[in-house]
Amino acid sequence: MEAILPLASLLLYTAVILSVASVKKDKQLLTGSWDSYSGTFRLPASESTMQSHTDCISSVLFSPLASSQHVDYSCALDSAVRTWDTSIGLCTFTITLSEKPLIDLAVMADGSTVLGAYTDRTVSVLDLRSSTASIASVASFSYTSLPATVVHPEAIKIDL
Repeated sequence: MEAILPLASLLLYTAVILSVASVKKDKQLLTGSWDSYSGTFRLPASESTMQSHTDCISSVLFSPLASSQHVDYSCALDSAVRTWDTSIGLCTFTITLSEKPLIDLAVMADGSTVLGAYTDRTVSVLDLRSSTASIASVASFSYTSLPATVVHPEAIKIDL
């Protein structure tokens, strides 16, 4: 039996990696960790490390738009959804919802609308084109535990 060898070791984190998104054709990874760092990797070498969240990152996603190849998204328990320019490693836009920690997000195909799932068992639609962060609650869950993920038929979600 042939041994399976790792392509790379992601050594920049000091806590658990909670979310990984991948683009197979480019061998590119986007990662998010409980230490509030996210990173982009083109295997086998690290490209950039980004930090702007102040709490555990719960989900990371690549942009669904081919024209936005350096735009990525993240959400965290700090109640923020952030967009990133990974070519320079900087946060370019933030929506913060007070006291609503996020556990997952899904980006719609247009790249400007996001579904966010929160620890209070609600799902909201966020419009990233608005500087006032237009928000509409679309569902309330009556589960006793948190939903693990949010997916919409038009959303792009690439998980490993």
